[in-house]
Amino acid sequence: MTRAVWLRTLAELAALDYSGWFAFHNYNEPLADPRILSLVREARRALARAKLTIYTNGDYLTARLLDDLCDAGISEVKVTLYPTADCVADEPMLSRAVSFLDHLGLTVASHAEHYRRTELHAHTGHCLVRVAVPRVTRFSSRAGYLPLGLLAHPTRALRKEPCLLPCSSAAIDWKGNLKLCCQIYDVTLDQYKPYNMGNIESRSLPDLWFSDRFEQLRARLALARFGADLAACRWCDFRVAPGDR
Repeated sequence: MTRAVWLRTLAELAALDYSGWFAFHNYNEPLADPRILSLVREARRALARAKLTIYTNGDYLTARLLDDLCDAGISEVKVTLYPTADCVADEPMLSRAVSFLDHLGLTVASHAEHYRRTELHAHTGHCLVRVAVPRVTRFSSRAGYLPLGLLAHPTRALRKEPCLLPCSSAAIDWKGNLKLCCQIYDVTLDQYKPYNMGNIESRSLPDLWFSDRFEQLRARLALARFGADLAACRWCDFRVAPGDR
């Protein structure tokens, strides 16, 4: 999206006194963006009460960059240490998280176990650092976009449970498309075009978020009425698990 749209969107959220989570990723590595510190500073100036967060694979994260991110206004950094291909099915090795915190010059403050991962927590200033080692076999298939492979639920079954994820999560891709759901990778593909709620280049984020179309689709999802137009939802195996955010 253009810089003008970025700044306008921040202003729109500021007008709503937005205080929720604000992440800088959508199927990308945010720390690979050379603008990341300036983007974080701009977001913090506009959204004083928001919880700004970075999700990263850790490749670019150093102790110096972590300090700079915290100074810029980041509230939380979540590092996911993905396994190599030959270890995908292995249980998480907590020692990897310990080593990564050592790399950042941090000490472990707490340990948490989740369905999809095990993680260690540390603090630097006001910033929480979460280093997670995932259980890849418990990942979702991104609404059927990813092959099931070694996932622990290798059979496909029609979904019968409702979904409330689009009621609380807004996902915007790099082109400015607001997606019905963060599980959908690319709304420009024909099969996923019904999941495109519009583009913030031409309409404001609040206008799209509160649009009649978005509200109608949320109501359908809440009743598990997916239909042919929301075919990905019919096969989606994503479930909110304890500890997810």
